[in-house]
Amino acid sequence: MRTIPLLFAVLLWAGCGSSQKQESNNPTKPENNAGAIHLSDAQLASFKRNEVRLARKNVRRTVRLNGNADVPPQNRVSVSHALGGYVRSIHLLPGKPFRKGQVLAVLEDNQYIQLQQDYLIAAAELERAGLNYERQRMLNENKASSDKNFQAATAEYETLRITLSALQEKLRLIGIDPNKLTAANITRQVRIYAPFDGVVGNVLVNQGKYVSPSDVLFELINPSEVLLDLRVFEKDWPHIAIGQELTAYTNERPDQVLTGEVVARGSHINSDGTATIHARLRNPDQANIAPGMYVNAVLETINNEVYTLPEEALVSFEGTSYAVEVLDSNTFNLLVVQTGIADEGFVEIVDGERLRGKTFLGEGAYTVLMGVKNQAEE
Repeated sequence: MRTIPLLFAVLLWAGCGSSQKQESNNPTKPENNAGAIHLSDAQLASFKRNEVRLARKNVRRTVRLNGNADVPPQNRVSVSHALGGYVRSIHLLPGKPFRKGQVLAVLEDNQYIQLQQDYLIAAAELERAGLNYERQRMLNENKASSDKNFQAATAEYETLRITLSALQEKLRLIGIDPNKLTAANITRQVRIYAPFDGVVGNVLVNQGKYVSPSDVLFELINPSEVLLDLRVFEKDWPHIAIGQELTAYTNERPDQVLTGEVVARGSHINSDGTATIHARLRNPDQANIAPGMYVNAVLETINNEVYTLPEEALVSFEGTSYAVEVLDSNTFNLLVVQTGIADEGFVEIVDGERLRGKTFLGEGAYTVLMGVKNQAEE
């Protein structure tokens, strides 16, 4: 869209007045048209021009957003311990990366010893009860033992089997493999291992502190999925839909362009006239973005079909846009138009309905207006 300088606007007004005076001596000029511009054949022959009409097109709206990076709730893990204990050592700092299987902390307590003891005793008793069960079963089949003795042996065996199974799960819960436990390797310490590759979010304990099962020791962040919580203005919110593509970047690395898509669209408009949308970044391992980091994003939306004119058909002065209407081969008229979104060389004409059926100058529109300047100077 061309912009008319101030001097040109003054001359344009003078040129329109001059054109009006010429109209009184020329019956072919349209009457009651204060904005009529007349150019001679010689003037028209000095430049290229073409005529255009309104066209219905889908135009893209560029929406600029900002917000913060975050991870979904399932990727933010609070770590506690099933039995609690004293923190004997801890190997974490907030923001420090870790690898899956790495020892994060070591806890110590005598209840771990008791649990292992209970398991090994239950395992020994189960073995004895199993032998007694088989003996009573064989005696009962041969009618050499009463049903009561066999039932008692069966109940004892099943009880111990259930007890052993429960103790096995308790041991697994604190990271001890019951299949490898023997009387020779009973330990008073248990280790907490990293469940995935990630980053330490927060550390809430220190060495020597006693923690109960309800206490959170530290928070771990799994960066395999990064979400962007972005703010969008109310006027742009209706044009955003799930699945739309966007690009994002940080202030620290504006040259590193990241891609993503909208995965959730809030339905609540805040008191400041904004709503929140959520976008998922692709390849988050290459993004180098930490939760809480400020980000900028650009999203393009598709409007419904709107009336458009080519950019070259529009000129602008002091925030007002004009189009040059073709009245006949030598006569033109300036019309004020309301413009909207510009996209790929076309500009949305908001009040296009009233301009239907009219013909406008495309190439040559600015030159025609320069011709008005020349007329005014003459």
